[in-house]
Amino acid sequence: MPEGAIIKIGAFYSAWLFSLMTVSSGVEAPKQLEEILLIEFEGMVIPAVPAIAAVLGVLMSRMLSPKKDPPLSLTNNVIVTMIMLVASLLWVIEAQPGTLFAFLVAIGMGFSGYSLIELMGEEIKIFVKKAFSTATEFLGRLSKKKED
Repeated sequence: MPEGAIIKIGAFYSAWLFSLMTVSSGVEAPKQLEEILLIEFEGMVIPAVPAIAAVLGVLMSRMLSPKKDPPLSLTNNVIVTMIMLVASLLWVIEAQPGTLFAFLVAIGMGFSGYSLIELMGEEIKIFVKKAFSTATEFLGRLSKKKED
């Protein structure tokens, strides 16, 4: 598929149909590997396999995430990636999900999370600009009152 091509919703859902049926079928995969590979650190139990799956999901989904005009700089891409990695790892440590679920959620976080962080950054930038302009106007009015 060429870069920037639009995927129709039917094609998107048909690609995920098998995964959806598998997850919703109620068949639970054995958790032997997840139970064996637990890392204890400072009193926290970290499931190694779901944590690795979450990291891979976030990193690999970056290639699929929509590119914004203009694209982010390398530094900003690294920062956004680190934010999503930290968020996904904290979620894995807290929720202790299975490997497949951790991978799928991490893909979702990586794919949509970048857009959400960019949107939040834009909103914060607008809020800060409005706050400074309001404060400047208020201070200007105060100085005019003192002059009168």
